[in-house]
Amino acid sequence: MTGKLHGIPMVEGDYPITVIAEDEQGLTTSTSFVMEVFRPIGFWTFHPPTLGPLSDYDVTIGTYNRRVLTATDYDNSAFYLHAEGLPPGLRVDPTDQEIYGTPTGPAGTYIVTVVMRDPDNLVDTGMFTITVKEP
Repeated sequence: MTGKLHGIPMVEGDYPITVIAEDEQGLTTSTSFVMEVFRPIGFWTFHPPTLGPLSDYDVTIGTYNRRVLTATDYDNSAFYLHAEGLPPGLRVDPTDQEIYGTPTGPAGTYIVTVVMRDPDNLVDTGMFTITVKEP
């Protein structure tokens, strides 16, 4: 008796497999092995997420502000959006992909770094400035 195990594995890892054969008299034999699935170079290529264009903008102390960031992931993976260097009073909402809040000052120019990370730990980053002005 012969048999074949075939298919296209999609997830890397070690998979324990036991094959059992039975004859007409009900006698059985089995063998076990571990199938190792790995990703060859260039196969199952994962794509990094992509931030949309980022532009500098001004806000005024004490005035609510909302700026939507555009971001996509070619693999349709969920992703995490994070921003560093925001002026006091502004924060990022990773779910709605926006920076929002009421800046409290001090006035000045803030360099903001936006990081988008997907489940494969691939990232895209971008920078822009937010200038906080006195009312």
